[in-house]
Amino acid sequence: MIPVPGTLIKHRSRPERRAKVLEVVQHPTPRAKVQWDDQMVSHLPVQELRSGLMVGAEVTVYRMNLSDRLGEGKIITQRVFAGMEQVLVHLYQTNDTHWFPWQCVRVNTSPYTLLAKGRLPRGHHPERFRLQQLAHLIQHWQHNTGALSQLDIDPLPHQVSLVHRILTSGSLNWLIADDVGLGKTISVGLLITALQSRGLRRFLIVVPAGLTRQWQEEMSSKFNLRDFQIYGQDFFIQDPRHWHGKNQVIVSLDRAKQENHLETLLAADDWDYVIFDEAHRLTRSQYGNSFVASERYELASHLRNRSRNVLLLTGTPHQGKMDRFRALLELLRPGEAWRRQLDRVQIQPEVLRDVIIRNRKSEVTDKDGKLLFKHKSTHRVDVPLSETEKIFDRQLRLYLKNGYARSRELGHKGLAIGFVMTVYRKLASSSFEAITSALERRLQKLNHEDESRNTNLVEDERYVEQEEQADSRTDSTPFFVGEEHLLKDLIDLGRRLVPTDSKKQTLMEHVLPQVLKQSPHEKLLVFTEYRSTQEDICKALEKKHPGKVRLLNGSMSLEERRQVIEDFNSEAQFLISTEAGGEGLNLQRNCHIMVNYDLPWNPMRLVQRVGRLYRYGQDRNVVVFNLQSADTLDSEILSTMYESLSQVTADLCKVSGDYGAGLQDEILGQLASALQVEDLLAQAAHATREQTRSQLEEALFLARDAAARQQELLSHASGFSQEWMKDQLQVTPEHLQNFLEGMVKITGIEVTSRLHRGEVWELKLPEQVRKETGIRHNLKVTFNRNLALRSRETTHLDIGHPLLRHLLKVALGVEFSEPVSTLHGRGVLVGAVLVWQNDQGMILREEYVLMHFDGSQWQVNPPEMLESLLENEPPGHDKAMPLPREPLAAALEQVLVHKARNRTLPVDARVVGVAWLNDRVEVTG
Repeated sequence: MIPVPGTLIKHRSRPERRAKVLEVVQHPTPRAKVQWDDQMVSHLPVQELRSGLMVGAEVTVYRMNLSDRLGEGKIITQRVFAGMEQVLVHLYQTNDTHWFPWQCVRVNTSPYTLLAKGRLPRGHHPERFRLQQLAHLIQHWQHNTGALSQLDIDPLPHQVSLVHRILTSGSLNWLIADDVGLGKTISVGLLITALQSRGLRRFLIVVPAGLTRQWQEEMSSKFNLRDFQIYGQDFFIQDPRHWHGKNQVIVSLDRAKQENHLETLLAADDWDYVIFDEAHRLTRSQYGNSFVASERYELASHLRNRSRNVLLLTGTPHQGKMDRFRALLELLRPGEAWRRQLDRVQIQPEVLRDVIIRNRKSEVTDKDGKLLFKHKSTHRVDVPLSETEKIFDRQLRLYLKNGYARSRELGHKGLAIGFVMTVYRKLASSSFEAITSALERRLQKLNHEDESRNTNLVEDERYVEQEEQADSRTDSTPFFVGEEHLLKDLIDLGRRLVPTDSKKQTLMEHVLPQVLKQSPHEKLLVFTEYRSTQEDICKALEKKHPGKVRLLNGSMSLEERRQVIEDFNSEAQFLISTEAGGEGLNLQRNCHIMVNYDLPWNPMRLVQRVGRLYRYGQDRNVVVFNLQSADTLDSEILSTMYESLSQVTADLCKVSGDYGAGLQDEILGQLASALQVEDLLAQAAHATREQTRSQLEEALFLARDAAARQQELLSHASGFSQEWMKDQLQVTPEHLQNFLEGMVKITGIEVTSRLHRGEVWELKLPEQVRKETGIRHNLKVTFNRNLALRSRETTHLDIGHPLLRHLLKVALGVEFSEPVSTLHGRGVLVGAVLVWQNDQGMILREEYVLMHFDGSQWQVNPPEMLESLLENEPPGHDKAMPLPREPLAAALEQVLVHKARNRTLPVDARVVGVAWLNDRVEVTG
C-alpha cells in the first residue's frame, strides 16, 4: 500500500528515528522520499516502511486511494491485525472512531509544538488563518445553540442560553418554567433545530387542543420545520404500519389521553424527544402512601416509557402542591435513585439546577443587555349599578338561592343544578346580555324548544366559553317549583336592561374617551369570558366606529384568527377577544392598552390575558383597565380578591428589594397559580359575607405561603444571567457576513454588485463552486431577514444554505490554512476546542474558546479577541516568540473543569490555532 505524503515512518536502517514521507515515486518500483528528524533525506522501498505514528497525534485520514479526505482526528491507539499495522482514530467531525491502515494517515502540524518553538510555518496566511478560526467559532456556536439556522426571528439571549444549557448539560430531560410571554416556542424551535443537526429525528409535541395549529405554524414559519403534522387532523392511523415516515408529530393532549388514541400512539416507534406544553396539567396527587394520577399524567407516563428524552413546559410547575410538583420531576428521570433525591429536595433544592430552567421577566434582556419588559399599570374602574339593575340582581339572587337549595336536596344527583347556578352567577358578572341569553335558553329548554343545540363547542377543556351552554347538562325538568315564572320575570327585565347596561356605558362613555383623547387612532384590546358579551360590546363599538371592530373567539380556526390579528395590526382599531380566541396569539405589536370587561374567577386567566400584551416585543408601557361592578355579592368578592392579590404582590416585591414591573408580573403569576378560590366563590352564594371574607383571607394566606415556597425552590433552578453572556463567544449575522466577505475573495466567487446600502450582494459562482454546492445559477443574497422577505429573488443566507455550508467545509479543511499564523493586535491568541463526555465514553459537548495571553496570564474569551476575528487588517510584522506549553495547557484544563456539568467529564482540549499578535509581548514571571 502506498503511504500518503505527510505520514511518519520507521525503517530498519535507522530504527531509533522517525521520518516524514515527502513523496512517493512509482518507477520502477514504489520508493518513498523521506526526511528524517535530523533533516537527512533518504529514498526507501515502500514495502520496507513501518508505521512511525504516535498515539495522541493530530492527523488527517484519507481513503485508500489517497484521493478523498475522510476528515481530521486524533490517534487513540495502534495495533497489528492480520499482519497489518493499523491506528484507531477519533474523527472530530462525526465523533466516530475507526481503524485505518497507517499508510492512509497524515500527521498534521502541531500548533503546540510551533508555539513552544516560537516558529511560524512557511507559507502561513493570516487571512486564511482568521477565516478558519471564524469557521470553528460559527460551527460550534450553531452546534450548541441552533441560533444560526434558517430562522424567521432573531433569538433573544435567554432563549439561546436555554438551548445552550440543555445541549451542554449531558441530559435532554428538562422542565422549562419560563414566565409567560418569554417565547417558549422559540426556545423549543431552536432546540429541535440544533438536535436535528446532532442526528435526532423523531419528535412528538403534546399541546392543548387550541394550540395544535399554532405550534405547527410556528415551527414551519419561524424554523422551516415543515414536516410537523397534526395527528387526528392532518393524518390518521388505521394500521401501525402507517406510522412509517411520521417523524415530526403534534397531538392534542386531550385527544391523546383517550384510550383508543393512546393505543395508537403507543404503536409508533420510540420517540427521540417528547415535548409537553402546559405540563402543569399532567397531575398526580398523593394521599398518604397512595397516588391518584389523572388520565393526562398516565398518558405522559406511557409516552415517557416510549421516549429517550422528555421536555416539560410550564410557567407554574408548583402551584402550591408539592406532590404534583414532584410528580412532574419524576417524569424527567424515572428510577429509584432520582426518587431518593426528590425525597430530600426541600432540604437540598440545588439538585433542581440540573433539571429545571426558569427565565424571569424581571431579569431577561435584549442583546444589548437592556431589560426587555417595560412598566405595566393597572387601573380599577368602578361601575355603579342603576336602581333597576339592583332589582334584577335581587331577583336573580332569589332564583339562584332556590336553585342551590334544590341542588343540596338532591345530593349527588343535584350537582348539575349547582353547576348551572354557579355559571349563571359568572354570566351575570359579565353582562346583562350574557345572563339574559342564558336564561332564555333555559326557558326554551323547559318548553322543549332547544333540543337540537350543539354544545360541543371547543375540544379543549380549559375554556369557559361553553359555560354559556351549561344548561345542556340538565334535562327539561324544572329545577324547582316556580322556576318558569321566575325565569320569565328575569328575562323580561334583563332584556330591558341590555341596551343601558351600566358596564357597557362606562366603557363607551368613560374609558374609551379617556383612551382616545390623546390618540384618536389608539388601538384597544377588550377581553371577556363569553361570546354573548363579546357580541354585545361589538354592536356598541361598531355603532360608533363602523368597520373598526374585530372579534376573536374559540369557534374560529387558526387561519381565521390570524386574519383577524392581521386586520387588527392594520386598519382595525378595536379587538374583542375571549380567552380561547386570544390563547397563543401575540397581540403586542401595535397595541398596549387592554380592558378587562369582566374579571375571571380564576385569577390565572387574568394573568394570561395581560400576557397577550405584556410580552417580548412590546415597546410601550402596558395599561390595563379592570371594569368592576359595585353592589353585588360576587363583584365585591372578586374586587376584594384582586385588590388583595395586588397588595400581597407589592409586599413580596418589597421583601425582594425590587419593585420592577417584570417582578410584579412574575409574583402575581405565582400567587394566581396557587390561589384556590373557584370553590370558595361557588360556596359564597350560601355563606355570609363575613364567612366568605374569612375564607378568602385564608386562601390568600395559603397562596402567599405556596408562592413563597415555589419562589424558594425555583430560585435554585438554572436561568439566564448576564454573566453567561459575558462568558460566551456569541456569533451574530455580522460574523457570518464577515466570513462570507473573506471567503468569496479566496474561492473565486465574484461579487458583481452590492445593493441596499451593501446589504444585498449579487454573487457569480465559479464552476467548481457550482459543482460542489449543486447551485446552478448566480445568487442574490443577504443576511438581513426583512430584505429577504421583501424580494423573492433575494435569498436569506443562513448556516443551512448550501453555499455557506460549502464555504465552512472549505475553511475547516487542513489544506486551507496552517494552524499557526500572525494577526493584528497585541499578545498571543489561541483557538481551542474543549471536549466533554459522559460516563459511558460518549462525546456530549464540544465548545470553541479563545485564549489570550497578554504577557503575564491567559484569559478566556475576552470580548476584544472575538472582535479581532472580524478584522482583516494585516499584522504589523511577521515575528513569533517561544511560549511554554504548560501554562496554556493548565489554563485550558481550568476552563474544562469550570465549564463541566454534573453529568459531563472533561476529556480533551484541542488547540486548533495559534496566532502571534502584532506587538511582541514580554513574558513576565
